[in-house]
Amino acid sequence: MKQISLIIIISALSLNIFAQKDIVYEKVDEYDYFETQNYGVNGKHFLWGYYDVSFYTPNPFENQIGIKYGSSYSLTYGFKYKLKIFNWFSTGLDVNYNIHNFSFKNQFLSTYPSSANTSEKLVLNNIGSEFYLRFFIGKHGNTMGKYFDLGAYGTYNFSNRHILKIKNATPNYFFANQQKIVNKNLAYIENIQYGGVLRIGYNGYAIVAKYRFSDLFSNDFLQIVTPNDLPRFTIGFELSIL
Repeated sequence: MKQISLIIIISALSLNIFAQKDIVYEKVDEYDYFETQNYGVNGKHFLWGYYDVSFYTPNPFENQIGIKYGSSYSLTYGFKYKLKIFNWFSTGLDVNYNIHNFSFKNQFLSTYPSSANTSEKLVLNNIGSEFYLRFFIGKHGNTMGKYFDLGAYGTYNFSNRHILKIKNATPNYFFANQQKIVNKNLAYIENIQYGGVLRIGYNGYAIVAKYRFSDLFSNDFLQIVTPNDLPRFTIGFELSIL
């Protein structure tokens, strides 16, 4: 909850800091073919914030650790920069903060048997960056218009937690009906991750698909504990803060 609250506070501030004025033209052609400003939605330079909510999806061609797909997700908040090259093509970078939540369907690392009284999850926090190529579809005037992105991302994991919650049928020796066990600084998590991005958007809205090429777990963990990795593919929705 602390991470989500931080995202909400930062985004509220960014509404004022990064708001950039749109210019309205009577004829879209005049703006599409003649550059009239250096900064703005369709200018040479543009900077804005965004949210991304994505959900992990199964891949039938890979052996994966069982997770609850509706409850396993990633939340992203970041800032994007776009450099206009042509009216139909731009390139850009972004920096972002991510929270990944994997909710396990079956027992993962706990010694407690899986049941309705136990829940187990892995939470990762990382910072990242993405490089992307943006191709516009049709004329878009002083708007983001229709587009699709091809990109590559990299992240650095700076905090990770394995969380186990147990509901006791009767109070335990601490007189507690619920117990929470948190393990931090997990040695089996690889700090560096990377993958590819496909984004299809219209103005401030986009559908985003990401695929992680790197292994999430260390080689020792994959060889000794389990040869299966967590799901690599996510599909989600991105909202731009213009």
